Amino acid sequence: MAVSAINIPKGSQISPATERVYHQTNLIGDWKGTWKNSSSPVEFKVVNIRGSQATVEYTHDGHTERGIGSVDGATVSFGNVTIGTKNGSVAALEFSSGTATKQAVLNK
Repeated sequence: MAVSAINIPKGSQISPATERVYHQTNLIGDWKGTWKNSSSPVEFKVVNIRGSQATVEYTHDGHTERGIGSVDGATVSFGNVTIGTKNGSVAALEFSSGTATKQAVLNK
């Protein structure tokens, strides 16, 4: 049985086993869309994944936040925001703080 190579984006360190199970490379990239309730633009960029951490940029309401998010399986969380994707082309984004929540569908 041949083992296929896994293409991991530059700067990322994803274990082959984790990639096979969760396809974390699908999360890496620039995601853009609009909030469902307000139609205002929202963007989430996963720059790289290194183990259980991800370098991210989150743009909303006209300003950008940059930092380190946490990776859990097929999702990345940064503060009150969580993003996940199954296919690498469409992602679900949720902001949750207390009882307030907002959702968005993002595309690469």
